[in-house]
Amino acid sequence: MIPRRPVAIANEIRLKRSQHKGAFLVVEGRDDRLFCNQFIATSTCNIVVAEGKENVCEVIRILDGNNFLGVLGIVDADFDRIEGSKSPSTNIILTETHDLETMLIQS
Repeated sequence: MIPRRPVAIANEIRLKRSQHKGAFLVVEGRDDRLFCNQFIATSTCNIVVAEGKENVCEVIRILDGNNFLGVLGIVDADFDRIEGSKSPSTNIILTETHDLETMLIQS
């Protein structure tokens, strides 16, 4: 499978806006999508897999630059909290723990 570039993913979201008036949730991978599907109303929120943390951040950066409303990214915290790194956008949420798996174990 050829990985999609962030600009292509951002364009895909823009194109989907004409058919979907709800929110868009950009996640890192397929497992994240499967996890989030349990907690969101898929009729009002469309989940898009960006294939990696950097891609999620770049997709959100691109859409933020165009003032695109109704999009949110969720990324693993990894070592960001330990290193003191801040989220690159108010439209990106870090997981509470290192990653989805450790969050599940903690719960």
